[in-house]
Amino acid sequence: MDYHKELKKKMSASYERQVKQWMASDPAQLIAAAEDIAAIRFIHENLVDTISDEDASFLLTLDDPLGDVSSKWVEENGSDMVHDDDIHHCIWSLWEECTDGQTQKKMVFTS
Repeated sequence: MDYHKELKKKMSASYERQVKQWMASDPAQLIAAAEDIAAIRFIHENLVDTISDEDASFLLTLDDPLGDVSSKWVEENGSDMVHDDDIHHCIWSLWEECTDGQTQKKMVFTS
């Protein structure tokens, strides 16, 4: 059995159902669901090509692998996570870009 091919089919069917739901949503619902939509699109576009046969076989045992992996992705990487170091690095990078590196701001990370 080609686990990747079967998983891709299962995930594509799930993705098509999701797109239909999004298309029937009003703009406020779409805005509220933006993070989930982005996660679902990201997982749909990248998952199958990045996993092993063993992982694909496992995911095929789930009722909704696209939804399950996307939800876990948001749980572990979403906007509700504390991203203090990432935010500080982003500001430091902007500082460097905007000052052409002439003024160096110290990176101070808090944990």
